[in-house]
Amino acid sequence: VLETRPPPQQAREGRRSSLASDDFAGFKDAAPSLEANVLEATDEQAVMVDTAAMQWIAEAIKASGEANEVFRKLFKRPISNNPLVAFKAVCLVHYLIIHGPPDFWLLALRQDKFLEWVQSSWSREAIAGGGAGSAHPKAARFSGGEIAFFAAFLRM
Repeated sequence: VLETRPPPQQAREGRRSSLASDDFAGFKDAAPSLEANVLEATDEQAVMVDTAAMQWIAEAIKASGEANEVFRKLFKRPISNNPLVAFKAVCLVHYLIIHGPPDFWLLALRQDKFLEWVQSSWSREAIAGGGAGSAHPKAARFSGGEIAFFAAFLRM
């Protein structure tokens, strides 16, 4: 007999198991939840990316049409100081290009300054040269410039 577990989003306290567009009526009401989910998706812990939070964000911006809010929240994160936050932020942008609203990729292209900031903060040269984030204990895990390459790929 196999034991079945509820999906991660049902297991979390306070999170609904289904996402309906009614949940996002009035985007201003959803703004604190959007911020909380962006924080979850880009947390500083060395654990897997929170796909439930990313799915919630994708559904929220599809329903609200306010995809710019995601980048506003990401600009507030310690991306230049923490490689895990930077990597998860780029993963979130990539996820939203694929699963978000159809025009999110155009918005991502217009947010070139954000992706350039991530790329320059976590390039191989920036880490080796003692950039702002190079002092982070986990910076060596990305010393090959992987975060910068990922950001550059999304800038194409």
